[in-house]
Amino acid sequence: MYVLHGSLFLNEVLYADRQLKFYLSNSKRLQTVVVKLFNVFFCIVFILFAAVQYNDPDPYVWMPIYLYAAVLCWLAFRNKYFPGACLLGIVVYLGYAVYKFFDKNGVWDWMTKHDAANIAGTMKAEKPWIEETREFFGLVILIVVLLINYFYAKRKMKKIAN
Repeated sequence: MYVLHGSLFLNEVLYADRQLKFYLSNSKRLQTVVVKLFNVFFCIVFILFAAVQYNDPDPYVWMPIYLYAAVLCWLAFRNKYFPGACLLGIVVYLGYAVYKFFDKNGVWDWMTKHDAANIAGTMKAEKPWIEETREFFGLVILIVVLLINYFYAKRKMKKIAN
């Protein structure tokens, strides 16, 4: 039992401060685990995406595209972030995605001339716009993953600098 009422208040404030620090530290650990799981998941996914490109008409383009992102995800999983490399990938993938969007058989063609028909009905792309549209959405996935890693890395580096 406390003798002074002010002392009781001070102890409650200090206890609340300790609890807040505990929750924040656990929150940071949870965030780190989630980011690691995110990156190992997409590392594996991108390696598998690269592996199934062997029968693609242009595997020499798509295998390096997916493997580049897989390496960046692996490095992020290992807590090694390279925001410049992520930014480079984002810019290249975004440029290629814009090309795929407006290409003759690209996404715009799929939406306007083919009424956004099902592109996942069969694994074999029988029409050229199916292949181009699938490739566009693959690039969108790559861009989103690299953007998440880029912003996480920038935030983490800012905290280290402070």
